[in-house]
Amino acid sequence: MGNFRLALVVVVFLVLAVPGITLAQAPAALGGVAVNVEVKDEDVQAGDIISLTKEGLVRTAAGYDVSMYGVVSAAPILSVEPKTDTSKSVISSGETDVRVSTKNGAIEVGDFITSSEDAGVGQKATESGYVLGKALKAYSGDSVGTVPVAVSLGYATITTDKGPAAAAGSFLQRLAEAISDPDKFGVYLRYFVAGVVGLISVFGAIFAFIRFMNTGLEAIGRNPLAKKTIVGGMILSGIVVAVLAASGLGIAASIIRFGK
Repeated sequence: MGNFRLALVVVVFLVLAVPGITLAQAPAALGGVAVNVEVKDEDVQAGDIISLTKEGLVRTAAGYDVSMYGVVSAAPILSVEPKTDTSKSVISSGETDVRVSTKNGAIEVGDFITSSEDAGVGQKATESGYVLGKALKAYSGDSVGTVPVAVSLGYATITTDKGPAAAAGSFLQRLAEAISDPDKFGVYLRYFVAGVVGLISVFGAIFAFIRFMNTGLEAIGRNPLAKKTIVGGMILSGIVVAVLAASGLGIAASIIRFGK
């Protein structure tokens, strides 16, 4: 009880003493810390998905947009940076209501939500790509509505029943979009390089492990008396291969994070 009171006092002190920190005037339905920023879009409204472009923050108007910045929130539980008449509270992490449509299918709990070609409106993600987060409630309305979303911007891998041709078509479409926008191209290039490094690491490790196993078994067959020594060498080789594979995956993850 004492620790709770102390924490409450600290929070109240920070809110009162630190400029730019504001609590919601009314209880917020969802939790989320927002940043008050200037949005260069006069038609933006609460629940809109916005992207960071060369012109500034505007409503997102492309599917799986890698430039997604966050969601405009009407009443965040906490906001930082001074609030002005023209600024908007934007949440980039946490839970908030998001405007969505069912143009890509009805939304179920746990579905990934991404941007769409309708300005500011999200949709169900049906293929791998950049997403806004996960839906916390289902939605199947015919018109644009709102659903609470756990916002966590990033790339999501979505498994579908589409064949290789459809997957290749989707990849080429994303590649064309990336080439047309230099900012997006850099992001896609990072993911591509990271994927290549990751695949080389995994398949290289599997190939090396199989080769070491075959060589070891052949050596045991030729010299059974040295079985313990050979098995020890095989185990050591396996450990080295595992370390190299883990290092490769770590490098791939670092490539994805680079530039964010």
